[in-house]
Amino acid sequence: MRTLDSGTMGGDTGTGFRIVMLFVSLGGIFIVSEHLVSLMMAQLSENAELFDVFTDVFDPEGAEIYLKPISDYVVLGQPVNFYAVTEAARTRGETAFGYRLESEAGDAGKSYGVHTNPKKSDKVVFTSEDKVIVIAES
Repeated sequence: MRTLDSGTMGGDTGTGFRIVMLFVSLGGIFIVSEHLVSLMMAQLSENAELFDVFTDVFDPEGAEIYLKPISDYVVLGQPVNFYAVTEAARTRGETAFGYRLESEAGDAGKSYGVHTNPKKSDKVVFTSEDKVIVIAES
């Protein structure tokens, strides 16, 4: 049985367990999709040094992940690629790494509309209900 106190009971000291427990401890603040967790775990399995990056991103004092209105970044109703979204975020001092389409929000097969690390050249037509997922300080 795993414990929340990693490393002191049950021998849970691995990086994977620590990152999962980070999400458990933050669970009362926001919900992290299992798709995002699986992507982070894949990154950590390839490069354990990313643990410190993810810890900073999910630290209350560090950068935070926001879902912001896409209308603050691109023109609505016209096809745009993710290059345009990331450039708009960059000019605001943010890092865009995905978006959420409201039209897919009820579809589990489409990850409830959450698209992380999308192909930058693919064009998307955004609506006023859609969000961009960014890492930002505030």
